[in-house]
Amino acid sequence: MRPAWRREGDALFLVVQWRAGSPRSLDVRVWLKDADGDKAVYPLDSRAIGWHDMTTEPGRTYTREFEVGMPLQHGRRYTVAAAVAENPSTEPDIQNSAVDGLQSGFLYR
Repeated sequence: MRPAWRREGDALFLVVQWRAGSPRSLDVRVWLKDADGDKAVYPLDSRAIGWHDMTTEPGRTYTREFEVGMPLQHGRRYTVAAAVAENPSTEPDIQNSAVDGLQSGFLYR
């Protein structure tokens, strides 16, 4: 799994890519954190953006993205966090600083 981001003009998209070695049913979640990866910045509630019951095929790469629906500060660092779990899975509380997922940081310019 790989968390990433993509920018189109002023719009920022959270991107997550994953692949599985065998057929599986997965729940995929992504969210935006502050530079230290301690506090969720988007979404503002405790629930990550999610795609549920994603059926995978061996060797195929899957990509999902979601536009961040709020303005971000230019010159500030952010972290994209993502998590994949077998379906059904428990919703992670992204406002809990102990909930990490895989992370990728960037500077928003």
